[in-house]
Amino acid sequence: MLDQLGYHTVTCNSSIHALSLFSENPSGFELVITSIFMPEMSGLEIAEKIRMAQPGVPIVIITGNDKEIDRKQMELSEIRAVLVKPVAFSELAAVIRKALYQNPSGKTS
Repeated sequence: MLDQLGYHTVTCNSSIHALSLFSENPSGFELVITSIFMPEMSGLEIAEKIRMAQPGVPIVIITGNDKEIDRKQMELSEIRAVLVKPVAFSELAAVIRKALYQNPSGKTS
């Protein structure tokens, strides 16, 4: 879906690999989308490590149930949005657009 929207994507099946790629070029990523459940560490842990490496990078979490999300941790990790599966194409497009153009305080730029 992301390719169809015109975005260049990097995909990983491992959180360790994803963090390694991110660490090699943190300014090369404009947005991170991760699942709440990933091998090796959770999406919230990934979000926190990304926030520490490159503050301000928008992060979107995908989950099967939004009740799985610790809202306080989500706020601390500066997660911009939570998408609940199944994700509709239009919903994904809208969330990405909002995450990319909204600063962490919630204001659209």
